[in-house]
Amino acid sequence: MWAVLFGVVISAGVAIVVARAALVVVTVRGGSMEPTLRDGDRVIVARWRRRRIQRDAVVVCRAPDGLVLPGMPPSTAADPALLVKRVSGVAGDRQPDGRIVPVGHIYLLGDAGADLDSREFGPVPIVSVVGSMIGRAPGLPSSS
Repeated sequence: MWAVLFGVVISAGVAIVVARAALVVVTVRGGSMEPTLRDGDRVIVARWRRRRIQRDAVVVCRAPDGLVLPGMPPSTAADPALLVKRVSGVAGDRQPDGRIVPVGHIYLLGDAGADLDSREFGPVPIVSVVGSMIGRAPGLPSSS
């Protein structure tokens, strides 16, 4: 009986470690994703889904170095701000501003239409993507 209980406890511990490595909860700051997401909403982000990013996915990514977000210090490599945006274009897509998204990059827009996004700072390297949103997480503690 103790062996079974020990096995269950070990399995549960492994599952928690794997889930923490694969998922992250991020708090939305600002209104750039309204009406889809509002300031203070918490979203569950799957880290494994950054490999196959598709148009219209909502992603969380590290902000470009030096980007200044309202009410926050400038983003740096050591302490990057996180952005929650929708993927408007993938490699090869032409964007409304005429830019072609380069290989290894994505083009990000906020749903509200008038905010700091790729129209301002350009295409974002895929390596800066933390993951894709898979749902909302009301009441869960946040990592940002």
